[in-house]
Amino acid sequence: MIDARKNHTGNEQANEVLAWRDYLTTMNDSNFFDLMHMYLGEIQTPYNKQKLIEELSSFLRKEEHKRTIELLLSENDILILNAVYFIPNPTQQKIADFFKDTFSIYQIYNALQNFESRLLIFKTKPDDFQDKLLQIYKINPLLKATLSKYFNLSVILENPPVSHAILNSPANSFSYSPSFFAAVYSLVNSNSSLCKMDGTFKKKISEEMPILFPSVTDISSITLFIRAAKNLGLFIQTENEIFANKEKWKNFAQLPFPHQLIYIAIGSVASFSPSILQKYATQLNAVIESIPAEGFSEKNLLRLAYLVDEKNSALFGSSPATNFYAGAPRLSQILSQQTQAENDETDNSKTSDIFSSIIQNAIKVGIFVNNAVSEDGENLYVSAPCF
Repeated sequence: MIDARKNHTGNEQANEVLAWRDYLTTMNDSNFFDLMHMYLGEIQTPYNKQKLIEELSSFLRKEEHKRTIELLLSENDILILNAVYFIPNPTQQKIADFFKDTFSIYQIYNALQNFESRLLIFKTKPDDFQDKLLQIYKINPLLKATLSKYFNLSVILENPPVSHAILNSPANSFSYSPSFFAAVYSLVNSNSSLCKMDGTFKKKISEEMPILFPSVTDISSITLFIRAAKNLGLFIQTENEIFANKEKWKNFAQLPFPHQLIYIAIGSVASFSPSILQKYATQLNAVIESIPAEGFSEKNLLRLAYLVDEKNSALFGSSPATNFYAGAPRLSQILSQQTQAENDETDNSKTSDIFSSIIQNAIKVGIFVNNAVSEDGENLYVSAPCF
């Protein structure tokens, strides 16, 4: 019996080899000649491109040449090659975005150029491309087996060594809870004029906050929640007052607390259409479920979020939507009742930046909690115990 998986892998390998050959064939004559001269030595003219490509392929299939290429890999080479391998349809801009806290776009450009000349990667078009000018990077199929031992998510999501653990939260720390949500709901119901149009509190109510919420040390925790509730349609703001949408609050109250936190983190960033809200909820849940026991630094949380946002489902197994939505029977009601007052420009914005903001606010609302500090002084975060 034919193994369908092996057959698929074989076809994929053959297609990638053809794409690599096309890349060489379409290279301008000057670059092509320089590349061939670098690896094959003196080139007799006139030359035949196809014959030279065959000679280059034979060169790369020799174990001693593969070994030399492997020995020349630096730590940064391996780091960036992992991004090429794991990011779906990786362009220069995507790779630069992924490493924006580590490398400049100039460094990424130089690295990719260098990888091309070393035959580690090549440029091609994605399988489902619509933009005729779009080019992505792929690992050279003739070297993929040699390089595969270096491809691991832990390479691009590695934390610095831990300096010390944080065993207990500070005694005066505040965290969201269902009782806090209920208290804000009651506050709005009893004082519909407490907020300005920009969501900040009027002076009188601001002065009363320490009395109304003695456990809240930073008033921004309350304003963030109110902003999220407005964007989710739980509160409705008019020019002179704010009031609760009781039907939506009823549905929200019946969601499990972890799901409430997920929606608050997303809603605190912007107002989204139901489909975009669902997309980000699914992606945020995927990040939550993918954090290792030792935690991630904020930088690695954002990198993980970027990978999730690029919809590389192969990294995370089956769709995380199955786990997330199975326990949320009220979700469809909330989404279907979501008003269409969302900002379409927000939906069409660069989603990686939006999702980064969601991750940062997920730290603020307590989805990710600080459990250790690295030797570099970075906080390491794990998912909150309620997840």
